[in-house]
Amino acid sequence: MGATPEQLEEAREALKGRVEEFGLWPDNGLPLQVFDALYSQWRIGPFGHRLGLDYAAIPAALKLMAVKKKDWPALFADLQVLEAETILVRNL
Repeated sequence: MGATPEQLEEAREALKGRVEEFGLWPDNGLPLQVFDALYSQWRIGPFGHRLGLDYAAIPAALKLMAVKKKDWPALFADLQVLEAETILVRNL
């Protein structure tokens, strides 16, 4: 199941000029993957504003993603940066 290489290339061509590409330092790969896995774990306020991530969901995501426990504190700090920036941008 999934897209064929041809379908992926077709989608890339259709999005050219519409999607801004960006570079990602290797150290930021795991924090971004975890942040993406937590996409549906936001606390939302009464007017639809994002209040923050549901921190209770983070350990489950880290366990399912097989992240070593010794890496959790640094990763949590990275997630808080991503969370704060998302709140600033999305709640305008």
